[in-house]
This record gives sequence, structure tokens and C-alpha cells, in this order.
Amino acid sequence: MKESTPKEGEVIAQPIQEVTLIFETKVEQTSKITVLNSNGESIPLGNFVIEDDEMWATFLQPLENGDYKVNWTVIGGDGHPIDGHFSFTTS
Repeated sequence: MKESTPKEGEVIAQPIQEVTLIFETKVEQTSKITVLNSNGESIPLGNFVIEDDEMWATFLQPLENGDYKVNWTVIGGDGHPIDGHFSFTTS
């Protein structure tokens, strides 16, 4: 992963609408994102879009204040699976 919004470790004071990940390669349509709260519960996501080297998902409702972990799994343009995660906080 080349870049994300929110960024790793970022503390966000205003409501956020979506999570965006940008990669250094085109990602396949089978790639996915999950967002977990501090209790490990999955946050429901709305629209999920994959376009070239970018993927993003919207939140169905505003996130409560707390810590969140984004897990991602992508299949790169070369066919290799790659996964990772990052965390952010809303306050």
C-alpha cells in the first residue's frame, strides 16, 4: 500500500465518510477491505469501489469516537495476493 486516507495512526476530529487505499499496482476486483472497531466488531460498509490502483469504501453511518483497524487484502496486477492493515482513531 502506497497511501491511505485516513493515514496510519491518524487522529481524526471530524466525521469521516470513507476509507481510501492507494497501491503501487493495479488491484483486482476480488480485493477487499474490512474495518473493525476496538472490540473487533466489523463496521458495515456501503459503497465499495475498486478502480485501477485505488479502492475505497464508504461508511453507512458516522463512526463513533474510538480506535479502528482497517484490514485489506488485494490481488495485484501480477496475480499475487497481498494483505496488511493500519489503524486510526476518531475523537
